Amino acid sequence: MYQNLRGAKLHSADLAAADLIKADLIEAELVRANLAGADLIGAVLVSANLLGANLSGANLIGANGIKASAKLANFSNSNLVAANFKGADLTGANFTGSDLQGADLSDSILIGANFTKAKLNGANLRHANLSEANFSSAKLVKANLSNAIAKDATFKYGDLRGADNRSTDFTGADLCGAILRGADCRGSNFSFAKLVFANLNRGNLATCKFVFAVLTKANLLEADLTGADLECADLIGASLVNANLTDARLTNADLKDADFRGAILLRAIVDKDGLRDEDFAEMVVDS
Repeated sequence: MYQNLRGAKLHSADLAAADLIKADLIEAELVRANLAGADLIGAVLVSANLLGANLSGANLIGANGIKASAKLANFSNSNLVAANFKGADLTGANFTGSDLQGADLSDSILIGANFTKAKLNGANLRHANLSEANFSSAKLVKANLSNAIAKDATFKYGDLRGADNRSTDFTGADLCGAILRGADCRGSNFSFAKLVFANLNRGNLATCKFVFAVLTKANLLEADLTGADLECADLIGASLVNANLTDARLTNADLKDADFRGAILLRAIVDKDGLRDEDFAEMVVDS
């Protein structure tokens, strides 16, 4: 019934629970439209305007929203598995509790978007702007966030195991309690970020910047911190057992009660202040 709606003017239209499977909504005007519970499986929303639209509980499996504009849209509890919103403007959009597993959000603008408790396992957020976005308790297992901008974003208690976070900007981000076990974060910037109780076990953190980062009680067991910059970082009580800190910089870092047993610090710049003598003795350092 609603299959051919290309360029349609549907401002504030009530399309709740509508059957829009594979509908052509290219460049459609759906500003503040009510699409709650609508069936949009495979729908084409390329360059559509969804400003402030309500898509809560909608089914958007495999939908194509490339370059769509959905600022402040409500996608809460919706199904966006394998949906494609590459290059879309989703500023301030609400994805709370939504399923975005395998979705393509690369190159998209997600400033201030809310992904609390959303599922983004295997999602592509490469080159996306995630500044101030909220990913609290979200699932991002094996997601691709490489080269994304995540300044001041929140990933508190998020699950980023095995995620591709290479060259990502996490400046000022909140990753307290986040799980980044085995994540590839090479070349990323965590300066001024909060990683209290974060799990970075076996993470690849080579050449990362942690300047003024708070890593209190963080788990860095067997992490690769080769060439990392931890200047002025708070590592109080952190576990760096068997971590590789070759060529790392720890100038003025707070190392009180940090555990460096078995850590490798070849050519590293490290202050001994705050370290226990027995821990320093078990480090692998330059002679």
